[in-house]
Amino acid sequence: MNGEPIDLAIIGAGPAGLSLGALLRGKPDQKRLGARFQIFDRKQSFSWHADQDFAHSKMLSSVLRDLVTPVEPTNEFSFLQFLHQNGRLAAFMNRGVMLPSRSEFAEYLSWCAGQLKEVSWSSEVSSLSITSDGNFWRIGIKDCLTEETSSTLARHAVLCTGWTPNTSDIEYPDCQQVFHSSKFWTRYSGIPQGSRVAVIGAGQTAAEIILHLLGDKRRIAEVLWFDSNPSPRLLNLNHFVKEYFTHEYGQTFWGRSSEARAKVLAKDRSVSHGISGAMFAAIYERLYRNTYHDGGPRLRTRFLTQVTRIAQENNALTIASQSSDANKCDIVDAVVIATGFRNEHTLLDQVAISGRHRLNFDCSVSTGKDHKAKLFVLNANFDEFGLGDGALSTIPGRAAAVLNAMDLGFRIEATPQELLVDW
Repeated sequence: MNGEPIDLAIIGAGPAGLSLGALLRGKPDQKRLGARFQIFDRKQSFSWHADQDFAHSKMLSSVLRDLVTPVEPTNEFSFLQFLHQNGRLAAFMNRGVMLPSRSEFAEYLSWCAGQLKEVSWSSEVSSLSITSDGNFWRIGIKDCLTEETSSTLARHAVLCTGWTPNTSDIEYPDCQQVFHSSKFWTRYSGIPQGSRVAVIGAGQTAAEIILHLLGDKRRIAEVLWFDSNPSPRLLNLNHFVKEYFTHEYGQTFWGRSSEARAKVLAKDRSVSHGISGAMFAAIYERLYRNTYHDGGPRLRTRFLTQVTRIAQENNALTIASQSSDANKCDIVDAVVIATGFRNEHTLLDQVAISGRHRLNFDCSVSTGKDHKAKLFVLNANFDEFGLGDGALSTIPGRAAAVLNAMDLGFRIEATPQELLVDW
């Protein structure tokens, strides 16, 4: 056992975990600074979507929706503080655009991680159990470099684990030519010149990959786009929908009946599944240039088509698919599966919580037992808090609610923000 028990164990050093750390360390509050916590992550160093970051990748929300600003605008871990300390605030403002590139936002997150000495890299949480008296969580830790194991006790724990590639609906071979979008840059260099490449997906990442492929006329001969929808869907970013991406809306959503929540989730897929208008325009412009000026790759669409199986024979790949009128078969050289991610809270199984868990208003897990030690879950709890949950803009509010639900001797006094729509 490693030393004295800590107040809080944070599992995962992604945006959610870093937001908790930033709220604990970003203000000169002695009670907050006295909180003992540790952030555990199995990666060797910070990274965030590095393998699917393109020059044209933009964030779809304002820089004010960072790790802390929606809750504490004066926190030292804000995006504006990052710009100021790196000497680029004036230049950023002169751009006249409040949407940063994805790479710059990743740089901001890395900057935040670098300021938190409580982050333990190469530390995978392998087990999670509660002590017999219900007062502490026992955290089992494996050093990913040495394979050595250790454990520590924590009064509370927060699961902020990352997302897993979602490829479960497609049967495909384990080979270098077929890969998920999360491994794009790692595998892209292995695609030979003159290749036909298929992209399976209907979201923003699939569109970004297609735009990149269409611009690489040296390597790519043709792009096939598989989408189960009748046509590509526009991401719904209207002003009303933006209220979905607030902590306040999530609390309202939580208070609805399970039937009402399920109906909203089923009908509002365009809120989180689709492609931005700017990306549609960029793809069409690239197609225009390829057709009439540059002679680049052509795009063939397979809309209203469901890919069922990918088979490998020699160096070629055969894609079997079903459309509304017939079964089809396409031969390609590489396949990029851009079907998104899913969040598997596998550590919940170790605390005897079976089936779909229900989260409380403060993101704590309902175990049916009166334990002093609490377990919280952040990231993609759509069923409880709506489709906006897991988005960067909702994380600070959720993180503040989690910290306020613990007996840490302080509260984060965030001013409630008023929504203009009575949801």
